Amino acid sequence: MLSTHECARNKLINAARNIGFSAANIHLKGIDIIRPGEIVISLFLENGFPKDSSKAIKSLRIFPSQEEILIPIEVPSKIEFAVKAHHDENMDGKVTKNWTKVLPREGLSFSGGVSILRGVPAFRRAKVSYTEESYIEMQMRYPRWYGL
Repeated sequence: MLSTHECARNKLINAARNIGFSAANIHLKGIDIIRPGEIVISLFLENGFPKDSSKAIKSLRIFPSQEEILIPIEVPSKIEFAVKAHHDENMDGKVTKNWTKVLPREGLSFSGGVSILRGVPAFRRAKVSYTEESYIEMQMRYPRWYGL
């Protein structure tokens, strides 16, 4: 018997299958390769963005070796979506906060160029749509970027 979480995940996966996917590229810049860990890329529909990674329709992990990387990925081709990139230094699957308990200690980036300076980004600000030239530019932002 499936748990409630597994049932919800299966519904998301089935919904994602119905929306269709097309090839795209994410150009992620500003990666601090001195930091340990991995970059986690998550694609979201509105539900769960950006905090609940269990509701991401697609996720992938990359061990960065360059400050800029081009990531081929399939994205929803028929509806709007948002992308979150997280430099998970301690590889615990969560965004670790700094001493403020508000701002991240690890690097973050969102589609649409939004940052967390005005709070948790809303889906409506970060959403993007697929086009035949889908090329999503994203800039990693680390604590030094926030002036801390």
